[in-house]
Amino acid sequence: MKECLFLLLILNVEITWSANCIYASPSGSDASGNGSLDQPYKTIWTSITSASHTSFTTVCLLPGEYSGINNTNWIIDWSIIPSLTIEGVQQETTSEVIISGKSNAPLESITSEGSDVSFNGIVFKNIKLNLKAIDVALINCTFTGAHSMEQGESLLNASALEIAGRVLLQDTKFVNNSGFDAVVQSTTRKRGGISIQGCQFQGNMGCQQIITSDYYIGIFSSLFESNQLNSNDAPIQSNHMEIVGSTFILNNMTNAPSLIQSNYLNISDSSFSCNAIDGHTSATPFYQIDALNFQNISIDSKCPIHCSNGQYSSEVFQRCRSCIGNTYAPSPNASQCIACPINSIAHASYDCHACPPGSESSETSCVECPIGFISSPAGCTACPEGTTTSQSGSTSCVSSFPKGAIIAIVIVVVVVVIAGASIGVYFYWRRKNLPKRQKYFREEDL
Repeated sequence: MKECLFLLLILNVEITWSANCIYASPSGSDASGNGSLDQPYKTIWTSITSASHTSFTTVCLLPGEYSGINNTNWIIDWSIIPSLTIEGVQQETTSEVIISGKSNAPLESITSEGSDVSFNGIVFKNIKLNLKAIDVALINCTFTGAHSMEQGESLLNASALEIAGRVLLQDTKFVNNSGFDAVVQSTTRKRGGISIQGCQFQGNMGCQQIITSDYYIGIFSSLFESNQLNSNDAPIQSNHMEIVGSTFILNNMTNAPSLIQSNYLNISDSSFSCNAIDGHTSATPFYQIDALNFQNISIDSKCPIHCSNGQYSSEVFQRCRSCIGNTYAPSPNASQCIACPINSIAHASYDCHACPPGSESSETSCVECPIGFISSPAGCTACPEGTTTSQSGSTSCVSSFPKGAIIAIVIVVVVVVIAGASIGVYFYWRRKNLPKRQKYFREEDL
């Protein structure tokens, strides 16, 4: 208990933002800007490198969307900038400061290799963060709309490199992200840990874990709601854990042993409602705990079953079942699964993806149309008579005669035409000239 209280003290820190900003704006210029409020740079990386090799750097982002080259996929390390703060500037307008990556593509990233990093007031869309530092802080940020396309990927991977390194998440939201091994993964050494204060984890789907840390997690005044998780491990897992004043409601887990797994857990003033494991809300939220200290907590399992996207339940209080085959459930609490449209396949049981051109859906996968068939809205259809395709997966028909045969036919036709023309010329010449010869010989005879 003393150890957890000590960790709470060292993690409950406040960040003071520097007034000496290097400014950037989507309407600025990297060529003519100087980083001032009146002449901001255009991109984040130009703003960072303009102050490289200084001890502390603060980049202030004016409202707007930052995407593309020099705004994402950049890496800093301690040899360039030991400590970096990126702050979204709050102006009178309601515009947000957004750093965004491409949609429907592998996630773009922001990486720190040893530099202490702080973000304040930033919305991250389709962006993952890989941060290795002594201290990492994200305050009043939002992560939303990110979908993982790679195995073993985390939305936020924050690692404290020193023994007492700290990772702080304060007033930060993780909303509607999908497919990650872990939404937040933290690696800290002994006496370090991750502190989550006033954060929200809502509507994250198809992820294996919400938060995982190898040593300590502190969760304070935070909300975990309507997350759909699929893993053999508990969604929230650490060796030491402290939970105070937090709410866990309508989270749905598949295959997990419990919602929370920790060897040493201190929990107080928190509530657990309608959290289901394999469709059963009566399951305990705790698992594999050697030392459990709790005070003023409530666990409510007497509530209607809550099925997440990709699942259905025909009756209240019945267990949730996953959609199978080429069917899906696009919204929670579905009473039945819906068949995907023709030429599309189910994706993670909660969405349908169209098959690529030249293919059609077959149960749970897209298959190429065979030779002689092309794709159409109704599936693979046969080519018209006299036509075919050159290979499987084609989108258009061609003549069924091989090119060699066509060339041979053309040559024969040309030869016949030439021969016919030659014969015609010969007979024409003969008609014109033979009578004259006959007349000439008769005159000679006389």
